[in-house]
Amino acid sequence: MSISPSNCFILGCARNCGQHIPAVFENIKQIATLFNNIHVAVAYDYSTDNTLELLHQHQSSCAFPIDILINEEPLSPIRTQRISNARNRLLNHIKTVHSPSWEYFIMIDLDDVCAMPINLAPMQKWLKHTDKWDALSFNKPEYYDIWALSYSPYVVSCWNWGDQDTCVKIVHFMMADFHNRLKSLGDDELYPVNSAFNGCAIYKYSKFSDCAYDWHTVDIGDLPRADLVHSISYFQLFPTYRPCYDDCEHREFHRQAIAKHGAKVCVTKDIVFGK
Repeated sequence: MSISPSNCFILGCARNCGQHIPAVFENIKQIATLFNNIHVAVAYDYSTDNTLELLHQHQSSCAFPIDILINEEPLSPIRTQRISNARNRLLNHIKTVHSPSWEYFIMIDLDDVCAMPINLAPMQKWLKHTDKWDALSFNKPEYYDIWALSYSPYVVSCWNWGDQDTCVKIVHFMMADFHNRLKSLGDDELYPVNSAFNGCAIYKYSKFSDCAYDWHTVDIGDLPRADLVHSISYFQLFPTYRPCYDDCEHREFHRQAIAKHGAKVCVTKDIVFGK
């Protein structure tokens, strides 16, 4: 089964990322060629650089519509809460302009992560096989976004495994483990996960329209029981388990879509940003 690309929202959060805005928007222009129509929305938080000025410049010059959502509320001192709030503003905004013909949205970081030259081929490839995924993120030479990543037996936050030294050791082991799992995939295979982001991901709107980002630590009681049992056995988790005050906002977002709609959250070994 394959579905031709149609219409897509491209969403990003912006704060003090002016030096990367030009390169990221060049990549967004290339992504736009994969769809019949795109509509860009950026959630802007107060910055001390020229981020807003550059966003307005692109708003005036780009061929596609760009909405800039300027946050007028005081910023939280908690980074994950700021980002979670910004992403939810974007989701709430596109509900006001959504129609059934807009099937997809892409959440993309507007910083250095997505500023390097883009390789469009993996996006183009997997947009022809949308039956295999509901959310799709991409590999990197070094899979950096471990906080957003969840797969068995790594189903709790990477910062919930005891003291900092223990956490760092497990993070490095997890990065190597996941790299090897992706490396073993065939060209037409995806790796199913509970959560992943890595700076850029494509979503089917229908599976995520009623979900929200949340910066609070995921309740381990809400995690898949089989995965949790595996994790406890694998890490002897509870003797060292310590809930963090905050968690990566992507983990709860994906958990909700899986729980509500059985969403297929997947990662490809293909690289979009980086070589």
